[in-house]
Amino acid sequence: MPTEITALTRDILEIIPQIMRLLAAELRRTGQLMTPGNFQVLFMLQDGPVNLSELAESQNVSLPTMSRSVSRLEKIGWIERRSDPHDRRVTLIVLTEDGRKRLGEMNAEQLWSTTMDPEFRTLRQATIENGTEADRVFSMLMGDEVPPRREFIEKNAKYANIDA
Repeated sequence: MPTEITALTRDILEIIPQIMRLLAAELRRTGQLMTPGNFQVLFMLQDGPVNLSELAESQNVSLPTMSRSVSRLEKIGWIERRSDPHDRRVTLIVLTEDGRKRLGEMNAEQLWSTTMDPEFRTLRQATIENGTEADRVFSMLMGDEVPPRREFIEKNAKYANIDA
């Protein structure tokens, strides 16, 4: 039995990065990839509109770089450019409703402590070795059929490390 558990755990740990890679590929294909930089821009905008210079300064990038990032986010509908009602020469960057949804349901303090704080976050790169198997498992877990998903969860729940 311990050998089966070890093998199952190894399989799950190998499949998770594969699933993440497939998801990232699909998100890149559809233009919906949430990069850390995109997330930081949306995070900053949740407190209200800011101008391009303020965004660039907060991200420690040049104005042209930030302008390109803003254009990409605007193209997929997560932010909008609007004229400042008090000074028509200034363009403000505003979070759209879809952009707000991308941030999830956490409040600003939770987002900072769990995701944004560079002192505590960890970035990892995953690679994929068996895309066919990853696709099969992902389709099963995210599909419409409940019984196989329930069976998988019931079999493997005891191996999950959940901080509840």
